[in-house]
Parts: sequence; C-alpha cells; structure tokens
Amino acid sequence: MSYFILLEVAVTLVGAIPFGSPGQSAHYTVTGLFDPPDQNVVEFSITLGNTEFQADVRYQWIHLKGVKQNGQSYTMSALVDGWPGDPGIRTARYLFQEADAPAWEYVHASTGEAFLPELRGWSILFPTGVDGSKEPFADRVHYLGFDFVLTEEQQTEIPRIPPTKRIPLRPDMRIGTGRNFRDVEGGRLLANEEYEYTPYSQEDMEELIAAGFNHFWVSEEQYEWMQGQPVFAVHPRRGDRYPEMLYRSNMVGGHAYYDEPGWRAQRKIRPEHTLTEIAQLVVEATQEQPSRTESFHRTLAGRPDISLGDLDLRHPLPSWETAVSTVWYQMRAGAIGAVHEGRYVTYGQPLALNFHYGCQIPPYPEYLLRYYYAFLRGAARHFGGNWGMAIYGQTEAQVAPLAFTLAYDMGARYFWFWTSDHAAHVPYPEQVNLTRLLTSHARQHPNRDMDALLHVAKTAIVLPDGYTFEWSGLLYNHPAHHLERTNEQGVTHRQVLHNAAVEMERLLRLGIDFDIVVDADGFDGEGYEELIYVRSHGMISIVRGDAEEILEIPRTPPRPNHQTTLKIEATLQRNSENPRQVNLRAVSSGGSPPLGMDIGRDSETGERQRILVIWEHYRPDGSYRLLRGTEHSLALDPGHHRFRAGTADSYGQIADQWLEVDISE
Repeated sequence: MSYFILLEVAVTLVGAIPFGSPGQSAHYTVTGLFDPPDQNVVEFSITLGNTEFQADVRYQWIHLKGVKQNGQSYTMSALVDGWPGDPGIRTARYLFQEADAPAWEYVHASTGEAFLPELRGWSILFPTGVDGSKEPFADRVHYLGFDFVLTEEQQTEIPRIPPTKRIPLRPDMRIGTGRNFRDVEGGRLLANEEYEYTPYSQEDMEELIAAGFNHFWVSEEQYEWMQGQPVFAVHPRRGDRYPEMLYRSNMVGGHAYYDEPGWRAQRKIRPEHTLTEIAQLVVEATQEQPSRTESFHRTLAGRPDISLGDLDLRHPLPSWETAVSTVWYQMRAGAIGAVHEGRYVTYGQPLALNFHYGCQIPPYPEYLLRYYYAFLRGAARHFGGNWGMAIYGQTEAQVAPLAFTLAYDMGARYFWFWTSDHAAHVPYPEQVNLTRLLTSHARQHPNRDMDALLHVAKTAIVLPDGYTFEWSGLLYNHPAHHLERTNEQGVTHRQVLHNAAVEMERLLRLGIDFDIVVDADGFDGEGYEELIYVRSHGMISIVRGDAEEILEIPRTPPRPNHQTTLKIEATLQRNSENPRQVNLRAVSSGGSPPLGMDIGRDSETGERQRILVIWEHYRPDGSYRLLRGTEHSLALDPGHHRFRAGTADSYGQIADQWLEVDISE
C-alpha cells in the first residue's frame, strides 16, 4: 500500500515572486534504505499551493505528501513566508491530519499565531538539500534520517485545505505534574503518611484541563485520548505512529526534566574540593543523565518497525532542583531551564537565612519567594533559558497562591506540582484549586512579553564563581563546606555571603527588583544598571555604568526600631564524671513572637513544629553539624570545639552567642 504525507506550506521571498505556480509538484523516493520497516517513509511529494496576504506579508502554501511502507497516511499543512528551514521564517498557519482523522490546527493560545512542534522544528518536519541547503525542489534531499532523490516533476491539482479543529497551546505557561495519577483520599493527610494513588481517569484529566492543566505525563492509553487536547503531553515512547508523533505540536519528548543535579552532585563532594571544583561536579551531574535526554531517541531506535537513520531525537531539558542556587551551574551544563522544588515556609527559610548569614529579612511570603526566583530568573536570563517553580506539599497553604501568581508576573514558564511521596504530595483538590486561581490570574494579565519579563530586573547581586547561597547555611548543602571555612583569599564563606545577604535584604526592603547571578561564563552585566559584585576577598564592588564604588561592608537598609530586643543566653557545662561530655543550654528572650524557625509538620501528629534555638557545632576535624533544640548533651572527640547558638523572631531579628571548649585526650 502507498502512504502519503501532505505538507502544505506557504512561502514568500521578500521582493520576489512565489517559488512556483500553484500545483507545481516534485516527487521523491528514498535511497539507501533496503527492506524499509513498516513505519518508515519511502516516498513523498512537495506541491506548491496558493499565495495569500496577511498583514501585508505574502505567503504561499506548500504541500508535502508522502508514502509510508505500511500504507498509513497523514497530512501536514502550513502557511509560511519563507522556504521551510530558512532563518527568520514566519508561519501563519500549521495543520496536521492523520489518515482520515480530523485535521488539527495548532496555535499559540495567547497570540493566535501558528505553533510548530518544539522538537527540532522545521529541521525534522521538512526535507533539506543533502548539502544542508534550503533550495526548493533540490535533486537530492535529506528527510527523517535518509536521503531521497527527485524522480518526477509535474503540474498537479492544488490540494485543498481541510476543515480544522483548533488546538490552542500555551508554551509560555505549562501547568502540570511529574506523574499520571492522583490520590484517592481527596484531602490532605497531616501526618507523614503515604497516600493511595490511582491513574488519572479521562474524567480526571478533563477536570484538570478545564481548570487549566496543560502539561501531562501519560500512559499509552491516556495518550491516545490526549493527542487532540489543548495540552502538552510527555510522550509515553512506546507504541504510536511514526513519524506522525513528530508533527504533533503538543507532543513533548520522552522526558521533561533532569532530576536534581545539585543534590546528585553531593555524593561526590569531598572536603578537599574547591568551590569551583564542586560547581564542575554539578555540571557533570547534569550531563550524566543521558537516560532522560536520550530516552525518546533510544526507545524509537530500538523499535523493529522504525529505522531512524541519522535522525537525532535527543533533546535538552530543564532541571527540577531543590538547591536553587546551583541552577546557574546546571544551565552552564546545558539545561534549558530550571524548576525549583518549592517547599515555601514563611517562618522557615527567611529566618534560617537570617541565622546563618546575619541579615534581618522579615518573614514575608513575597520576600521568601523573591529570594528563590532571583536565582532562577538570573540564570535563565544569562543562558537564554526558561524558569519555573513547583509546589510541594510542605508549602504553606497561605503561600502557595502567591507563589504561583508572583512567578507568573515575573515571567515563569513552568508551574508544576509534586504529586507523590508522603508529605511532599500536593492533594488532588489543591492542585485543581491552585490551577484555577493561576488560570484566572493569567486571564486577567494576558499576553506576557516573556523576553521583557526575563530582563525586567535592573539590579543584580553577583556571586563569585563556585559560590552558592542556600538557606541551609552550607555551600552546596554539604556539611564539609560550612560557613566557617575560608576560601583561597583567606576569607570565611560566612563573610562573603553575609555581604550578599545584607545587600539582598536591602533590595527586598526597598522594593527593588533583582536577580542573583554568578561572575562566570561570560557574564558582563549587559542590561543591568547596578551590579553588586560580592567579591571572594570580602569586599563589595558597586558598578553603575563605568563608575565603580568599593565597599568594605554591605549597605545595611533602614530597619524599624523594635520595642523589645531579641536576646539569647547560652551555657556550656563540662561533665565532672566524664571529661568528654558537655551539656549545652540556650534560652531566648525578648523579640517579637512567634519566636523560632518553622521546620515543618510533626511526622506523627501533623502539627507544625517551631524550633526556638539552633546550634551549630564546628568539630576539630573541620566538619559541621546542626543541632535543633534548647538543650543537648554531647560526647565530644578530643580537640577544639566551637558552638554557635542562635534564635530568630518574626521581625527578622537574630541573636547568637559563640561558645568554645577544648577536649583533651
């Protein structure tokens, strides 16, 4: 049986006549593929269609009509102003029809413009000359991994444009999860219990789509129904028709993200590593996930009914990451974006930042979110990528709506949920409600200029290469690289990052939008009006245009005068019976309630836990540990030990006290 692919594309050269008369057609046959598999294209024809004017631009239809070995058929039609593959080509319409199914017309939901598949675009959809040229009707062309030769030219009937079903897509706002199932409880489990899950039914997916979901992981069965919906779907890889799958604009490749390169790098971090060496470990951890980049390609290449030839279907991905300040190094590695694992707790991360870095950031939800988003947007801006965030079950209910809407207003592309694993799971009803809220917000603020939003900040905090700035107080969240360690300049990491933290506090309190970037990878500050370089030698450089100001200390912002001062009194007592045993005790007083840091829900009761005192313990071997709670009894190894006890309040005030003890052999 013969199989025909029909591609209808309109082409106009600026100041030139169309490529040929409507109906002009060229027929091609595959060469070099013996005993073709069932799904492979073996012949196709290109036919020119009519010309049209849109907004004073002349377009012409082109039809690509092909033959597949098993006789199945599909049709693709597009209206463009240049030969497919030419730089700067504009596509007015893009249609796709499989066999006798209805034709689908893919459009950008916000602009109404044609929306082509993102997986390689025209380089896959349309043949090119074997030498890479884009000349019409070349004698020999390359298409879908194989060479084809011109066998006939003729004048034919102009293919008609069929009625279409419009599929509006929002590539700039992708709402979804990393799973294809939901919980059956229909509500939150406060204790750290595991939920029971069941695959999405069609009714579930219809409800989610109605709410605004448009990014799905699906099974083969779910994908069959999902193909014609106005949503993106990560392809299940197995089964399906080839090459038809490549022409669906709502098909995402075989995976959607790199999994936590910043955390994965931890297993290779050693105390002797420099910070730039650890940054390289993050780069390598990003690049060491070929199973995700190559999953779609490898699955298709392994099918006996397909031969890919030299067609490369590997595709880059964004990373999904907890350690937000490592995303710069992940984009350095080739990630096309970053999605933050959001566990946003108002009295959690801001107070931890204050405790570790000596700033006084009030625990306001917007301040918390802008700290995280500054890393994401800064890296995306420099590397030309995208960014987004994901709500996790640990996020406070009162913060989650703002997390979505603020990210939207700042230019985020990804809006995801984590939907498994005990307390990290976001229950299904909450997913629906938050998605409805975000979708409503987007309707009220349509037509985002994503490039303008990416470049809206005029101020950037610039960290030294290799540095991270995590709320844990550990570089790369690794205990061997704590804040009391010194860098190559002899300056403690705490001093370097204290400078960054106080400058960030200043920007937050003054309402100045900012990014956080790294002084590496060719960063030159283009587009920023003020650059706050936090130097590894402990100084700060404020650069505005050609002017530079050197500061020895950060610019402390105006802070309110508090009626009561937060205090802490810490004591260390030696055990008379055991010389290596010490008892630590710290008491906080004053300040503004609530005192202490929120560390999440109790795993048994589900009640939120607040820690009044946090201890840092610096051991003789250079290692570090964090102790939570007012009192501790410790058996210590011989050597010099340092302890830091601290507390924080709701105004962002901190109080700390250092204690030291020597333990003899």
